[in-house]
Amino acid sequence: MAQKVRVQYFDDIDGQPIMDGLAQSFRITVDDDEYEIDLRPANADKFLAVLRPWLHEKAPEKPASSTRTITPKQTVTKARTRTAGTHKAIPPTRSPEQLAAIRHWARNKGYDVSSRGRIPRHILERFEAAHS
Repeated sequence: MAQKVRVQYFDDIDGQPIMDGLAQSFRITVDDDEYEIDLRPANADKFLAVLRPWLHEKAPEKPASSTRTITPKQTVTKARTRTAGTHKAIPPTRSPEQLAAIRHWARNKGYDVSSRGRIPRHILERFEAAHS
């Protein structure tokens, strides 16, 4: 039996659907808390306009472990792993198909997981443990 999964993105600010290929995803890390948002082009432009004054200001150099980054996913060329405390390293980016498979697995295991947005770290860790 063949299965085809279609992923549709919705803007995390206004809830509007985003046309295929136009979603801009941003991963933000602030004080070791990681956030990920998907925006349509108009809201992505507004988001970057608000951040631009801080992105272009030269900040004092800090050790790599405390660096805070705001990066559109499509410009990331090298996969990074992040560890914080005792958490297992989780790959920072996954394809829409991988995310759909993780959600499907989590629901079958009885976890409450939304159909879009961030998947909680404990679910990602359990998925990784079950499939490694």
